[in-house]
Amino acid sequence: MGTTKSKSSVFPWDDSAYPGAFSARLRAKRKASNMSVEQLSETIHVSKYTIYKWESGQSLPALPMLYALSEILDVSTDELIKGSLTETTTFD
Repeated sequence: MGTTKSKSSVFPWDDSAYPGAFSARLRAKRKASNMSVEQLSETIHVSKYTIYKWESGQSLPALPMLYALSEILDVSTDELIKGSLTETTTFD
């Protein structure tokens, strides 16, 4: 009796399916910085395909790359990973 493996992504969720996802935040921050995929990839010394994978939710950057992205895109690592607090968020 053979078993078949189902095709699965790197993550148990579809990271690109919701707007608060890391991939969407990375793409938005890159575009807000007026950087192309090619420019960002050259700046942090990775292939443009690596950036495409990060922005499509197929993979995540290693911690040193997160720090580099944070510096280049002028955003905190927390904001890249978790997103920012909205003005309507209150803590009681």
